Amino acid sequence: AEEPTTAAQAAIEWKPSMTASEAEAWSANSSTPGPYYHVTNQAAVEPISNSGFRVDSVGFGRTWGDGVYMSNDRAWLADYEGPDTKTLELRANTQNPLVVDLANKRTKALNAEFAERYAGWQEAYSEVRETAFGWESAVYKTAKKLGFDSILVTGDDAQLIVFDPKRVTVVKR
Repeated sequence: AEEPTTAAQAAIEWKPSMTASEAEAWSANSSTPGPYYHVTNQAAVEPISNSGFRVDSVGFGRTWGDGVYMSNDRAWLADYEGPDTKTLELRANTQNPLVVDLANKRTKALNAEFAERYAGWQEAYSEVRETAFGWESAVYKTAKKLGFDSILVTGDDAQLIVFDPKRVTVVKR
């Protein structure tokens, strides 16, 4: 027989949107718990809150590849905010983010750093480079191939890109 689910256990199960306390419990063991924010158009707020994010629906582009884009950098968010947008508060539950520090680094230096740090990086990067649209896309494809679940960009344009939308929830306010 199944054991009954406690309130604490139920709070840990993913839902597209959660109360602040549920979201904090759900993301408590995350490598990137947040809070983060995502700017979307007004029409998308209800579908996202009720069903979760869809990574097959592009609003503002996908420099790093498919995923849910979010940030806690107000300047970065301001570039996307406008009269017909809403900023959603999010929590993420990631376990294995690839950290990309863009502060004063060039792509060749970052690739060399990743090759030293992550076994198989150079081979995987070489395989995807030809089909990628730019360096960021190649990093995304390589990260997915090597088992990362997100990309955490630090330095310039600080943001988090979570590959699986079920690792992101909207905080109800």
